[in-house]
Amino acid sequence: MSKSKYTISVEEAAKRLGVSRRTIYRRLNNDKLDGKKKRTKHGDKWFISEDEFSKQAEVIQEVVETERRVDINDLKQEIKEIFLETQKEIIKETIDKQREVIKEDIKDEIKKETEKIGNTVNEGLDQVKESFEETAVSIPQAIKEEQKEHREWINQRDRKLMRNIRRMQKKQNKEEEETNQGLWNKLIKVFR
Repeated sequence: MSKSKYTISVEEAAKRLGVSRRTIYRRLNNDKLDGKKKRTKHGDKWFISEDEFSKQAEVIQEVVETERRVDINDLKQEIKEIFLETQKEIIKETIDKQREVIKEDIKDEIKKETEKIGNTVNEGLDQVKESFEETAVSIPQAIKEEQKEHREWINQRDRKLMRNIRRMQKKQNKEEEETNQGLWNKLIKVFR
């Protein structure tokens, strides 16, 4: 058994068989034609095997030669079925495409929101870091200022104490001098 070559495009098959591309697609989807989807630079496309195409061409020629009559109601019913089938396929494809678009939109929104949250967290961390750094700088400065004020207070207190001590010493010296002067004066009076 030789391998089938899938080389006939849907357009070519439709021209050769004298039917619409839709008919070819329907037959492919209903497994009435042997075909395979191949990846092309324009996406996946159906290709029909040459063997299958030959068989279909013979069948169509036979059908054409017999010229059978078709009831209009049967034809209407078949057209209605084809229309409904095509409509279902279009709706399914549209829904699938919309799902993909929605998924991508949701992914994009999640990504944006995640970035916003990340930025907000980073900003918060930066503010905490700045506050910590300011506090780390301001505490030693506050301690230095407190120490400076305390030293100034101690110096002022010491100056006051020294002034008071000097005043008290002067007063004591003056009293001693006066006492001594008074004693000398009394002694001088006594000896005079």
